[in-house]
Amino acid sequence: MGEVLRAVGVVCVVLLAGCVGFGANSESTPTTTGESPTTTAQPTTEPTSGPTTETTTTQPTTETATQSTTEAWSTPQPPNKPFENKLEEGVTNHIESVEVRDSGESVELRIAANTSLRNIDPPEHGTVRGEPFFLVYANGSLTNESRYDPRFYIATGSPVQRSSELRFEQNGTFTLTVPQAAFEAADTEAGEVELLVVLFDKDSQWDDVYGTATVNATYTPDE
Repeated sequence: MGEVLRAVGVVCVVLLAGCVGFGANSESTPTTTGESPTTTAQPTTEPTSGPTTETTTTQPTTETATQSTTEAWSTPQPPNKPFENKLEEGVTNHIESVEVRDSGESVELRIAANTSLRNIDPPEHGTVRGEPFFLVYANGSLTNESRYDPRFYIATGSPVQRSSELRFEQNGTFTLTVPQAAFEAADTEAGEVELLVVLFDKDSQWDDVYGTATVNATYTPDE
């Protein structure tokens, strides 16, 4: 009987030890639930930018300048003088004809000419290439400047229109308009007026004459 009681006591001690061990293991094992742990989001610091300034770039408008010989007129630049009259040296007149296409308060001229002046200048004058232009005089004429050299001339009368540099054309046709302002600056009286058209080649020292023509036009100023 005594051995039975000792055996029961040993079993009880073993069972108690197992319970104590089981409890310790349960506390050391973390409990896992189905919910994810809550994470506290740290505030995101975004760089502070200043006010946005938008710059609008406007491209310049390029307009093609159209020379109006009627509205915009100024006293023509005179030629470099005295100028050489190449016609006196046997050069063929490069102006074939001048036609008055319109008369009135302004006069429109249609000029047929050979403006192809290639390799005509000595190199020491800048370039061998010619630079042709027309100059129109009211009641003008060409006069010999020096009795010692028949080549050198000047033009009398009032310059009323000058063209820009002309393109090279063997058989070119060009239009020039002499406005009322030009006639007024030349003190031109109403009625018939003689216009002298000269084809020049621009030169560094004196300009050269390569063609001349005269034409009569009727000037009727707008009162």
